[in-house]
Amino acid sequence: FLGTAVGFAFASSAPVVVVLFLAIGVGLAAPYAAVSLVPAWARVIPRPGSWMVAVRCFLGFCLIGTVVWLLWVLGRSVGVDAQAAVLGYLVGVGFLTWVFGGVQRGPRRRIVPATGLACLAIGLASILALPLEPQVMRPAAGAEARAEGGSDELAETVWRPYDMAAIQAELGRGRPVFVDFTADWCITCKVNEKVVLDDPRVVGAMQRLDVATFKADWTAYDDEIRRVLASFGKAGVPMYLLYRPEAPADPAVLPELLTVDGVLGSLEEAAGPARAAGAPGEAAEPNAPMGPDSGREEKS
Repeated sequence: FLGTAVGFAFASSAPVVVVLFLAIGVGLAAPYAAVSLVPAWARVIPRPGSWMVAVRCFLGFCLIGTVVWLLWVLGRSVGVDAQAAVLGYLVGVGFLTWVFGGVQRGPRRRIVPATGLACLAIGLASILALPLEPQVMRPAAGAEARAEGGSDELAETVWRPYDMAAIQAELGRGRPVFVDFTADWCITCKVNEKVVLDDPRVVGAMQRLDVATFKADWTAYDDEIRRVLASFGKAGVPMYLLYRPEAPADPAVLPELLTVDGVLGSLEEAAGPARAAGAPGEAAEPNAPMGPDSGREEKS
């Protein structure tokens, strides 16, 4: 639920980040502060009991699931080796916690503060040794060749990395261009991709209308993508742009929550009536010469 706010914070200046996360913290603390100021309001809070143990276990599994998701995002951003290093680091943190707990329960209570500080120092210093430099994710070899191969079977959409020069080149060839601004940590983006963009009807329409597809991946911070988002008044992802060859400087901005019918309608509009009415492979090249018999062939 905080995805939009966090995305806005990541695209803003440092003071805005501090203010926004401070507001989130105040909002989380507000119920406790309200009960402290007016103790009578505590009567509306459920009474503690054995049911809280089950809730605590459920929330614990939610936290474990969150760690799995964040590790997946980390692996996508910096590679599987860094992901394994972070997993090893978490095991080390668990070991330090176990050591500190053992000292707390032991007879030598005087060393508890020193042990706690030592464990904390080791844990913080180890973070600096983690290999967390982002890697440039490149498309698989042969992906563009498969896209141009023209297979009879319905294939998945082949997404090329965001490149404005390549987008302009495709528009110059007369092809509509669909650009997906996304990130692995964006839940809305992933829902749109699975439910709408991977839908066979949308994939088929993109192939039939000869739509070039590009993906602007903002999983690892990219200042060029940030500037493009800001130019359209967006502070974060998702954002979907649909370029028409007739207006390459004025793309249509699709809604953040996509629907199959909405995307199909936008694709048909961007492709134009002539291309939309034709079957796959029948659309004329934009710069193809028109012979004297072309009109009679179209009528026939």
